[in-house]
Amino acid sequence: MLPLVEFPEIVQLYAPFFQEVFSPEAFFEIERYVSGLIVSENKTVDGINRLLVVESRNQSSLNRLLTASPFSLTNLNQARLDLLASLPGTQMKPKGVFSIDDTLLTHFGQDFEQIAQLWDHVSGSYVWAHDLVTVHYSDDKTDYPVVFQLWEPVDLEKLEQGMRAAQIPIKASKEILKDTDPQKWRGYLLGVWQRRQKGHPEIRELYDSKLIMVQKLLEQRQKELLRLEGEMLEMVAPLSKALTRIRKQESSNKLSLQNREIFEKLSTAPFEALEEDITGSLVELRSHMASLGLRDRKKEKTLEHIELLIDRKPLQALKSQHSDLLAEIKELEQGLIESCHDAVQLR
Repeated sequence: MLPLVEFPEIVQLYAPFFQEVFSPEAFFEIERYVSGLIVSENKTVDGINRLLVVESRNQSSLNRLLTASPFSLTNLNQARLDLLASLPGTQMKPKGVFSIDDTLLTHFGQDFEQIAQLWDHVSGSYVWAHDLVTVHYSDDKTDYPVVFQLWEPVDLEKLEQGMRAAQIPIKASKEILKDTDPQKWRGYLLGVWQRRQKGHPEIRELYDSKLIMVQKLLEQRQKELLRLEGEMLEMVAPLSKALTRIRKQESSNKLSLQNREIFEKLSTAPFEALEEDITGSLVELRSHMASLGLRDRKKEKTLEHIELLIDRKPLQALKSQHSDLLAEIKELEQGLIESCHDAVQLR
């Protein structure tokens, strides 16, 4: 294969969306690595490194990227979702749906971390595989994974010890199954663990079942929602004094406001304001700035910030992300409710 003298156009186009996730050195290596995955027939680190003549380097540089670079996988996935949300074709839509599923990644051999012998419904047999649990988004134009995590097989010894420490009774008559029928012993222990979680919430941390994994993925999205709400509050903070003054003047009948309710929301919970109402309320606030009694310097800075918010529309962009994420969370919550009846398959 011919050597690669420059990064593919698709890498040059989309790599900048992920630049903040990596250090400058790691970002260059990720560009090299992704380019190699796209172009190279030999997709090993050595094969990719030999293909690349863009600032040729020792393959240890790529090895360090994959094994020692301190970038956050959570931040990397969020950057991917932000990119998808910025493109009309892949933006999440009101009619889009979320599904919760797991996929077996089969292997020929057993010398892999977190591998397990799992039932494959396609082949109708047990196979050695990794199990990837995914929350997937789809609509009539696109589909892609939103969040995902590799399932780890249960550590039966840890599970048994943890439940005994929580003083949960384990039938002595069942212990013979450890030697005679390990699969039944596993099923028995997991059954006890599942039934006793309500009375003993501390044992939940002993094992991440697939259902609990999805619950944790949901919690990650809820944290992201709170982050967006905090970011919107910070963005409105420079207007706080002007918003307080304009609402006081309206309550004392000095002003008649068209967007009084929107001003209330911008002051306390800007994420509750509708996208189409934000610009109108900012324009109205700007028109009354001269009568709010702010000091000249404060008024000047507030006006500058209002102009920025009107021209660049960052609040609307965050509100759009917030609405999409809120819809995603509601879908996930509904999916969890519907999945609970099938908890045996999900564990």
